[in-house]
Amino acid sequence: MMTNRNHRSLRSATFALCLAAIGAPSAVGGEAGPSRPNILIILVDDLGYADLSCQGSRDVKTPQIDRLAASGVRCTAGYVTAPQCSPSRAGLLTGMNQSRFGYRDNSSHRGLPARAVVEILPEQMQKAGLTSAVMGKWHVGDKADKGPGWDYLPGSAPWDRGFELCVLLSYGMSHYQPYSVAGKKWMTERDRPFWLVEKTRADNAPRPLNDLPADTDLTEYFSTRAGEFIRENRRRPWLLYLSYNAPHTPMSPRAADLAAHAEIKDPLRQKLAAVMTGVDRGVGRVIAALDETGQRERTLVWFISDNGGPTHANGSRNDPFPGHKGDTWEGGIRVPFLVSWPGTIPAGRTFDAMISSLDVLPTSLAALGEKNIAPIHEGKNLLPWLTGEAAGEAHDALFWHWRNRIAARVGSLKENRNGPAEGSQNNVAPKLPHHLFVDLAANPTENPAQPLTDKAKQAEMASRLDNWLMKLESDAPRLTPRHP
Repeated sequence: MMTNRNHRSLRSATFALCLAAIGAPSAVGGEAGPSRPNILIILVDDLGYADLSCQGSRDVKTPQIDRLAASGVRCTAGYVTAPQCSPSRAGLLTGMNQSRFGYRDNSSHRGLPARAVVEILPEQMQKAGLTSAVMGKWHVGDKADKGPGWDYLPGSAPWDRGFELCVLLSYGMSHYQPYSVAGKKWMTERDRPFWLVEKTRADNAPRPLNDLPADTDLTEYFSTRAGEFIRENRRRPWLLYLSYNAPHTPMSPRAADLAAHAEIKDPLRQKLAAVMTGVDRGVGRVIAALDETGQRERTLVWFISDNGGPTHANGSRNDPFPGHKGDTWEGGIRVPFLVSWPGTIPAGRTFDAMISSLDVLPTSLAALGEKNIAPIHEGKNLLPWLTGEAAGEAHDALFWHWRNRIAARVGSLKENRNGPAEGSQNNVAPKLPHHLFVDLAANPTENPAQPLTDKAKQAEMASRLDNWLMKLESDAPRLTPRHP
């Protein structure tokens, strides 16, 4: 009798042979065949660790996202590279910790390194023969987070970095119904254009979508456009980066969705639950488009939040972890992280070893048959772990540097330096100290009353983190973009 493990091995080997037969892509290009997989990245904005039903929420109901989780692997120790929107996205797209090229926060950065320095995810997908689209929030390389125009630092616009279709909202945050009277007022008061921008490969410049109906809801609109893209490209492989701005503030859910959560007495939490109902409905429609067009089993789907929830701002919850968006405690950098690829990744599993958003790029390339990942990328190909072929940790260490927040995780040990952090939404932990060593295996909530006291382990952790910080210093002159 064939064991499940042997079956997975045979299936993986068969898939690899199929890729070889159609001409697996390489870093220098290649023809794309009809059996090559699609890559779908669904990124949500400011979602807390505990804000999905499948993550333990009892008041935020997300049945469609739960089905997506059940169809693949729910990663319980999935991290992003920064506790804030813009640098986190820069890390995901480049496959590099953005601190290496000076991307310190939303406003202190020089944009993306030039293509000659690093080819970001859509550029490598394009060379592999995939058509590509971004729908939603970009927020990478903005010159400013306000203003009348659409202005990026050189080499940071999505249409300059491999995306053939771009449908984008304005800057880092937007009203959910920007074309409505209230939405236009909210945007105008903040010196931001209310309209979306679209650019196709055939367009010389981006054009404002300033004639959409007043009741246009961004979550619904991006979901609809994503479904259209999936259907239109069902006969060719593609990359779709679906980047919702929900549940980032200012949350403005549909009235019916808000009314459906009347039992939630906290008004912020009620809004978040209602906004997530819209996201969940949209994700369901996108996955339905895959099913309807027969593309589900050849689509690798990622679902990630860009950072932990800002509990005080949008009612999100990062339980059981302390901290929130803006710090490097677990609540700021540990996020909902789902991966699904029916027929290749077994369904209904959880994976508890630490992984990173840096892994999206090399894993997606590996799904296309690419074996030679450029060494500038720091992530790992997770497919052996996600399919069950490999055991143990994919990473021996992860590091963070955002503003003055610095942290490292080595195995189950974590060091957190600098910067205050408050307890999680339900006060699981008190206000934490500025510096702490913990063993997350014994103390997953980073309770300061249970510090790691082994001096030798502390010294080893500190040395690893110091060496990484020194590497940042040495990388900066070579990798940080230079503009006039």
